[in-house]
Amino acid sequence: MLEPNLTADSIVIAGADGRIRWCNKRASKLFGFAQDRHLAVSRETLTPCFEDCVLRRVLNGERVAGVEMRLRGESTRNETRWLTVTADPVFAAEKVDSVIAVFHDITERRRTEQRFRRLLDSNIVGIALWDKDHVISEANEAFLGILGRSPGELASLRLEDLPAPAFVKAAEKAFAEIREHGVCEPFPCEYLATGGARIPVLLGGASLEEGSGLVFALDISERNRLEEKLRQTAKLESLGILAGGIAHDFNNLLTGILGNTTLALDEAPPGSHIAELLQAVTQACEGAAGLVNQILAYSGRGRFRLEHVDLSALLAETLSLIETAMGRAVRLHIEIAPDLPFVEADPSQLQQIVMNLAINAAEAVDNKGEVWVRTGTEKLDGTSHPNDILAGGPAPGNYVFLEVRDSGPGMDQKTLKRIFDPFFSTKSAGRGLGLAAVLGIVRSHAGAIRVASAAGGGTTFCVYLPASQSRPAAARQDGPHEHCRTGMIMVVDDESYVRQIVRRTLEAAGYTVICAANSAEALQLFHSLASQIELAIVDMTMPGEEGHEVVRRLRHYDPGLKVVATSGYAEAEVRAKFGDLMDAFLPKPYRSDHLCRVVASTLAGSAV
Repeated sequence: MLEPNLTADSIVIAGADGRIRWCNKRASKLFGFAQDRHLAVSRETLTPCFEDCVLRRVLNGERVAGVEMRLRGESTRNETRWLTVTADPVFAAEKVDSVIAVFHDITERRRTEQRFRRLLDSNIVGIALWDKDHVISEANEAFLGILGRSPGELASLRLEDLPAPAFVKAAEKAFAEIREHGVCEPFPCEYLATGGARIPVLLGGASLEEGSGLVFALDISERNRLEEKLRQTAKLESLGILAGGIAHDFNNLLTGILGNTTLALDEAPPGSHIAELLQAVTQACEGAAGLVNQILAYSGRGRFRLEHVDLSALLAETLSLIETAMGRAVRLHIEIAPDLPFVEADPSQLQQIVMNLAINAAEAVDNKGEVWVRTGTEKLDGTSHPNDILAGGPAPGNYVFLEVRDSGPGMDQKTLKRIFDPFFSTKSAGRGLGLAAVLGIVRSHAGAIRVASAAGGGTTFCVYLPASQSRPAAARQDGPHEHCRTGMIMVVDDESYVRQIVRRTLEAAGYTVICAANSAEALQLFHSLASQIELAIVDMTMPGEEGHEVVRRLRHYDPGLKVVATSGYAEAEVRAKFGDLMDAFLPKPYRSDHLCRVVASTLAGSAV
């Protein structure tokens, strides 16, 4: 028999009167009394739990095993220790004469369990233990969060009894896999939560012992949202590249058409039938240029001239246009916030946003409901309401917003997910470029759009633009620029019809013009005529070396050369490549008079 003082447990023998008759050294140390004085120690010296849960039962002849109790006091230096106790009665003359209690210290086990529990509860993966009857015996906070249950609701809860048929079916599939293979690889499914919300999860599990097992569920809502955002971003980028390329080539064609038409219009007798026809062609070209700019806006590469804009002032200026477009049957409510921070934006593009959203709202209420338009400021923290569509993903910071809300029928989630797709429209005669262009403009201004809508609950569009940290510079007063009508100008463009129209226009204005189709021709001409060339008009996009590389090499030979960069892309995109290499920007398509003004002002030393 093992010597009692050599065992790892604490052993105590108490009499029927409850006083301790004997204890081993471990018990003496654990409970804090000397072995030679144990006969005077009362049973209350142990723990209240021992008195209440163990001793009373054992004195009645009952064996007690595995009862957990907590010990804290001077003997443990006020450190909490956890014990399990097993106690047996000792009979004499058919009566309980004494009690033998064995205390096992499980403090380290409890601490390990607590650390493991904290680890489980801090895990984003929902983890639950289930028995052979698929009853959940324990679950961490993440798993309870998915189920929408509290720990107290776990009693006798079976996965198959949850009010979510699709999830139950998935759980049955998981259990079948576990029974057959011992493990179930994670697979996607949906849990229908309280209130009707659908939570996408990855569900899996593994067997443990005696028919019990472990099941885990990972809420992948955020992952799906990020994947959808990534897909949407990739779609916008790919469509933007395609749209930008088409728009660039189309702008080159329009430059030739518009330039030749305006030259012909200058030659036509004023008021003649030919002049009217040419004017109609000019208007059609400008309309086509506007459509191309919408496509570029969608791609995020529209033509912008950034200024410091007061959004409230711009809304006030546009108010009469909004009221005319909506009609008198629409009750329009305007809330203009005073003293807004400026935003750095293109006023004409912001006006397009205002008009587009206002007209959409009027059409949503069938021109006879209510529309609210307001401005203000808001600090965004990068989060959004789960039921809102947030396009653009703004960085945290201070924003100026334009909100347009209507009392219309609203949109379902299926429609909401497509409203920014190009060529998608809920109108029978719509082109589907309106909101797509609005999104492109907003993205190009580093902003975002938040859309909240529900069937029967109206729709709210809120456009956020970063508040500027700077103040607008004082406007420079420049006098009118007279055409110099002298000097040699070099035109570098890979499109022959563009070179031809620029040559005709500038030669008609009195300039000498030489043309190059690529960088090699441009450098060859410049080497032979450098002393005569005063200005170069260079297209940004050309085969081989791009425009900014051509200019860099030209400026290497003549740092004082004046340069006008031209492109069908946005000015901001051109400036990002040319930087200080250009003196002025000429957006395609352009009229002949605009070309002449830009050339004259650049030669005079004032960029346009």
